[in-house]
Amino acid sequence: MKTGEDILAYYRTQRDYSGSVKDSYAQDLETFLIHAQLNNDVEKFYKLLIKAEKLNKHIGYKEPEEHIMYDNYRVSRMILVDKK
Repeated sequence: MKTGEDILAYYRTQRDYSGSVKDSYAQDLETFLIHAQLNNDVEKFYKLLIKAEKLNKHIGYKEPEEHIMYDNYRVSRMILVDKK
């Protein structure tokens, strides 16, 4: 069974700065990981990443209401979405 680290390493290989769907998702995962590290939620992030892979989904984020701005991506607000 692949670990969260293994899955993330795979997506990192998709990062080519082209703006493609694969590239954008790899960038999102890097951003989510950094925020998980800042919030001491790395294990929760990896568990969510494993779950996403098992269900053939991607990790997305619950966006705040338009009038609310914040820059802290919590694992608890991450959701699984259909792959593009």
